[in-house]
Amino acid sequence: MKDPTQMTSSELTSWLRERLCSRGTAAADVNIRRGEAPYERPAALWKSGSEDFRNNFRRAVLHLVEEAGAAPWEPAHFNELVLLLEAANLWEAVSPLETIAQSRGLLQHEHGPQLHMLARRTLLALGWKGTLEFWLAQKQWVGNRWPGIIFAGLARQDVELAFSQLPDLATGREAMREILNMLPGLMRAANLGISEARANGQRVVASLRPEAAELLREWFRLRDYPLEPNEAPANGNLRAALRAALGNESEPRFRNATLRGRFNNDCVFA
Repeated sequence: MKDPTQMTSSELTSWLRERLCSRGTAAADVNIRRGEAPYERPAALWKSGSEDFRNNFRRAVLHLVEEAGAAPWEPAHFNELVLLLEAANLWEAVSPLETIAQSRGLLQHEHGPQLHMLARRTLLALGWKGTLEFWLAQKQWVGNRWPGIIFAGLARQDVELAFSQLPDLATGREAMREILNMLPGLMRAANLGISEARANGQRVVASLRPEAAELLREWFRLRDYPLEPNEAPANGNLRAALRAALGNESEPRFRNATLRGRFNNDCVFA
């Protein structure tokens, strides 16, 4: 097979497509036994390549991004493509990826929603922020899938608002786990200290589903910043039973023991 660094832009496009989509001789060159991912060698070639090679590579990759959006690739293959974009930090891919992310038509395809979210994940990795309205609309677009990416997008706009959306996004343990996996990177990107993150978590933890709240508490507890316990709400049934037993008095009356005097050197209580 021809050395990729000597290929034309057209040849490089074909080689990358075959490799990333696991087809033909280009795919056979992937060293699966060593755990090599299809995007890894192209990423290494990009980093060490000449200026001419990088220009051809850039044109080839951008062509593939447009192709994948127009005639949707399989999610696994598209994931290899966007991982290549992230590894190469190819900021020129923001424009075609944004077209994919903003296209409602792609959602009609079987794997369209997954391609949308892969595009959005990579856009965030490349420094794209989007708009607040865009990220707030994502739950309506894709339902409860990929809550971590939606949370990350919201956090790029407004950290407090992102935390306020946790009751809707963290629908269970796995959803909360996905969100918490994103949190350290988001804190670094937003220059958010653990104390400020804890304050945001404290503000919403009582509104979360029990299993999600448990994971959030554990996350902060493991970092030695435990969330304060919330006051348990009064039990309405117990309160009604007490009122009935006490003749509708709201609180029981207790007599405190007080010293009244001494009798034969012993204290006498009232």
